[in-house]
Amino acid sequence: MLLRALIEELDYVALQGEPDVANVTSIAFDSREVAESGLFVAITGFTVDGHHYISKAAENGAAAILVEREVELSGLPSSIVVVKVTDTRQALALASARFYDNPSKKLSLIGITGTNGKTSTTYFVKSILEEARATVGVIGTIGAMIGDTPLATKSTTPTTPESLHLQHMFSDMAHAGVDTCVMEVSSHALSLQRAAASRFRIGVFTNLTPDHLELHRTMEEYYEAKAMLFDLTSDYNVVNIDDEYGRRLSDKVRHHKAQLLTYGVVPDIPSAGFDETALPDVYATNIQYEADHTTYVAHTPVGRVDIRVNLPGLIYVYNSLAAVAAAYCQGIGLGQIAAGV
Repeated sequence: MLLRALIEELDYVALQGEPDVANVTSIAFDSREVAESGLFVAITGFTVDGHHYISKAAENGAAAILVEREVELSGLPSSIVVVKVTDTRQALALASARFYDNPSKKLSLIGITGTNGKTSTTYFVKSILEEARATVGVIGTIGAMIGDTPLATKSTTPTTPESLHLQHMFSDMAHAGVDTCVMEVSSHALSLQRAAASRFRIGVFTNLTPDHLELHRTMEEYYEAKAMLFDLTSDYNVVNIDDEYGRRLSDKVRHHKAQLLTYGVVPDIPSAGFDETALPDVYATNIQYEADHTTYVAHTPVGRVDIRVNLPGLIYVYNSLAAVAAAYCQGIGLGQIAAGV
């Protein structure tokens, strides 16, 4: 594939050679993995700067190199095309999606973000979808899977893979007949553009509590990173409005193209001043806790259904309720939702 086709949506400047003549057969962001006629994308990391390994990529046969700052060209073969872009992380995401023929567009992609609950919510959604006879892929903390079969990957990144590996996984899933992919989306991944070229049908927000401040520094930065997912969705944004930051997020995305669907827990005995007109779109009542399970009634825009979760605790009410809301957005019936949870 010509380099120009991979980066045509980006602003770029050719420092050496012409993108029209560079035919790319693979992509790498690790110079050690560059193959003959490959594209090397120089990423500025926290401890390692890929710009320092351009000559190594050239030795390994790179046909083209993407950089985001000025580099020394005198030692590179004149046959290598060198292109400067504003952000090589964004360029890696876009080029990878193009290289694999935009595979996320071939899937119904559900992204789940939040401090807590991403993994259990992901697997609640997976279980419901499989009850509805969907072929489901999962990407997250536990790994990548198609059904119950692990998906081979080079990714060493926890939770959300680097964009090149992510797009490769989407491609493998699409070729394997997966129709829906449920994916944990971390704040790190959103900040570092790993999901930038992914097309999410549904985004789910669980909650936000102090964590990961080594990267984001403040809760405000952390919140803004999480909110980035909901600019990437096409159909639904599912948001927990019992969470302080969820309420902020619901106000932020209320007028987005994707429809807002809120969820939360409604107490059986409302407090003074409770506003019944402000009920979430999907909500739980009549919660009963047992030693080994929890039951509740889930209310949705198309009716109510009894839910049993084989895990005790309020956190699993919220996580399963998020899955109920996501399944509703997928058009799954209440009976299959209850059986799947």
